[in-house]
Amino acid sequence: MSNRNKKNKQRSQPVTQDAIMAVVRTLESHTGDPHEALMVLAATAHSFMTSLDIDCIESRTPDGHGITLTRTDDDKDGDEPEADRSHLH
Repeated sequence: MSNRNKKNKQRSQPVTQDAIMAVVRTLESHTGDPHEALMVLAATAHSFMTSLDIDCIESRTPDGHGITLTRTDDDKDGDEPEADRSHLH
């Protein structure tokens, strides 16, 4: 399987409550300011997305709530069509 096929593979496992609480506890240990904690979470997501060359992440909890994060790095060449961008679900 090519690298492009690997990074385009969709993931459908829901995020568990235990995983969510582990991240919340880590963020709370870093700061008591919820806005700062959210910025740390966003920066962390951006870092992971960049390292994995993922442009869009959709995540859902078991009860159906979710979020979509879209990486908006400037495309220096401006020649990558939207259809070629990778998405992780």
